[in-house]
Amino acid sequence: MSIKSFFGFLLRRLKRAPKALESSRSIETPAAAIGGKDTFCVLAFNHLQIAPNGTVKMCCIAGEDISDGGRAMSLYSETYEDIWNSKYMRDARRGMAAGEEISACARCYREEASVGQSRRIMQNSVWLAASDKTPEEFLEDARTKEWKVASRPQVLQLNMGNLCNLACRMCSSQYSSRIENDPVHNKWMPAVYPDVARWRSNNLHFAPRSHFGVGYQGFYDYEGGAFGGLRWTNGAGKMTLAVPPGADICAIGISLRGYRNKTSVSIRINGLEQFHGEISGDWTERFERPGLGNQPEIEIEFISGAEAFGGRPLGVALLDAWLERKPSEVRAASNERALTRFSCNEGWWANKEVMFGEILSEPDQLRCITFQGGEPLLVKEFEEILDLLIVNGAASHVTFEIVSNMTVLKQSTLEKLAQLKQVHLCASIDGIGPYLEYIRYPAHWSEIEKNLARIADLPNVVRTFSVAVQLYNLLHVTDILKYCDENGIDGYTHFLVGPQYLNALVLPKTARRIAAERLQSYLEGNCRPQNIASAQYMLTFLAEHESIQYRADFTNFLKFTNDMDKSRHQDFGTLYRDHIDWFAEDGLEWTDETAFAC
Repeated sequence: MSIKSFFGFLLRRLKRAPKALESSRSIETPAAAIGGKDTFCVLAFNHLQIAPNGTVKMCCIAGEDISDGGRAMSLYSETYEDIWNSKYMRDARRGMAAGEEISACARCYREEASVGQSRRIMQNSVWLAASDKTPEEFLEDARTKEWKVASRPQVLQLNMGNLCNLACRMCSSQYSSRIENDPVHNKWMPAVYPDVARWRSNNLHFAPRSHFGVGYQGFYDYEGGAFGGLRWTNGAGKMTLAVPPGADICAIGISLRGYRNKTSVSIRINGLEQFHGEISGDWTERFERPGLGNQPEIEIEFISGAEAFGGRPLGVALLDAWLERKPSEVRAASNERALTRFSCNEGWWANKEVMFGEILSEPDQLRCITFQGGEPLLVKEFEEILDLLIVNGAASHVTFEIVSNMTVLKQSTLEKLAQLKQVHLCASIDGIGPYLEYIRYPAHWSEIEKNLARIADLPNVVRTFSVAVQLYNLLHVTDILKYCDENGIDGYTHFLVGPQYLNALVLPKTARRIAAERLQSYLEGNCRPQNIASAQYMLTFLAEHESIQYRADFTNFLKFTNDMDKSRHQDFGTLYRDHIDWFAEDGLEWTDETAFAC
């Protein structure tokens, strides 16, 4: 049977099969009732996800952060209430009432059009039933309050920092401190997300990457890269930031790059011209500014000529900007956070006023909290939060979900989990045995199995697996589902979106057909209902995307894989010999080429 006819047969089979959560699609929103598009999502009215850097989304797969005028809002700059009922959130709720597509929700709309299911549909099914409210009642309550929601979110996802003991191949420095400190992996996943500026000894670098508390006018977005980034002006750029409290600022440093070999530029600091002349290539200057710390704000202007390129005028590129302070014998250690609303050097999750005074200030309203990371079981504040919720009684009505790599499990954690009403332990498992150890370096499968068994002894714990389906595991995902069936575990699968060079659609069509055949064969066995749904979801996705191949991403996949193998002493060729053969049959030759590994 040809690949095309096989997938045509598969689609016909799946369209006749009952689909998971079919009843959730019968929910009709007010917009749908009057002929508009159904875009209502209950998560806009009862949920927030907080990232390690303090930025916030409507949900974990939202395509963008909650923002204010294009600037990402963060707990380091704004209060929880200001974010929850920001103009962004009010506009999203208003748009859902009108049946408008919300930009952050594009992934759900695509999945609904492709496979007929999405996180939006599933969450509506769960939380509308749990709240005993209709979409109209949610919308009407918000409408009468100018689209604000008076109560705090009932459903939370807390990504408490990026502390993690693993460097999973598909992860990034935002969610893994190990990747952040890996000189090879970090070049493939350079930090481009907004973050808190930190003092490094007596220097505070605050540009060109976005940092909270730093404003830009006349600049384009940050352009990151493996060896540094930059931010172009349009010929008239201005940066503003508050002077860090208690910092005796003595100098400002600036690095620029001209668009041409010789570019005329004028630099002003708080209205006073510090430089006027031509710069060539990469240019750096340090300006002595004693007494600048006595002023409340710093404003830096860059005035230059501009030339059109790619449909936009380019002036000069900002490569770096930093403040220097005088040394102090009593100063706290370097690496302290700056330019935040906090008075102490803590992550938002460790700041008790923020965690207990804002985020968890209405424990009676809470219904579900998801702890994620990094690795949440490594974060010391995790157990402190459990202690508080146990003491104030919230543990009796809150469902706790823990997304963990399960490489660590302290006895004290087990004892606290035993006191909670219900715990959903969602183990991030992307392979069995050597395949997991290859993807989730440097995990040991034997340790994970021991911890899964230990936590299974708690009667209030439900174990599930979360599987990121990708190039490295598509052909072996049935092994994960079989393991789940054998151990009474529900497996939930989702296709990896990024980085694209690890997307399953980089695989040749022949390999994907074999993966589909293995999934079809798996369904002929004795499977748990949820695992049947996961297999059907993957089959539908593969059938719908049969004609698509990200062939152009093969080279990046090869270089990335070789980089990781060389720096970690692993070997793709030994474990994935069949993949190399499939690529070869498709005219894609495997070589030992690398990008960054020496």
